[in-house]
Amino acid sequence: SLSPVLSRDNIPPIYFITPTYKRLTQKADLIRICQTLMLVPNLVWIVIEDDVTSSELVTNLLKHCSVKSVHLTEKTTSFVSRKQGGGGHRGVDQRNLGLKWIRDNVNKLEGVVYFGDDDNTYDIRLFEEMRYTRRVSVWPVAFVGMLNYEAPKCENGSVVGWHVSFRPDRKFP
Repeated sequence: SLSPVLSRDNIPPIYFITPTYKRLTQKADLIRICQTLMLVPNLVWIVIEDDVTSSELVTNLLKHCSVKSVHLTEKTTSFVSRKQGGGGHRGVDQRNLGLKWIRDNVNKLEGVVYFGDDDNTYDIRLFEEMRYTRRVSVWPVAFVGMLNYEAPKCENGSVVGWHVSFRPDRKFP
């Protein structure tokens, strides 16, 4: 197989949707992802800030990152903390805007959409595996909540449940 660092335009694209918000580690987190994504051919990084306007930090970071990127903003309106009785999930509004951008701007809907959080670390081999997804793929994620990992429970090639810490009864964690 070809090295993942080779440029290949004839391979299916990956749309990497990343919600982000202002915090102490934001710049370091985004630089780490940028450095990884630079090794992935035919990838579009869609970064959506949780704000009404784009920040100088993210604008400058994307300007100096050689990854093809789209920079959007969407202030969270639907977040309700777990303490207030909500799900406590951040990034939903931003991911939805990223999906809308793809629907509105990509003529031939082919390739893969991946929701990549800005505080995760990614093995470069993941991208070559995900690139050829036909419908849906799910991967384990390490160090989530109080668990060493969260992952789908599979039987005969089908997802039948979830190994997760928060509400394992959810259909889609």
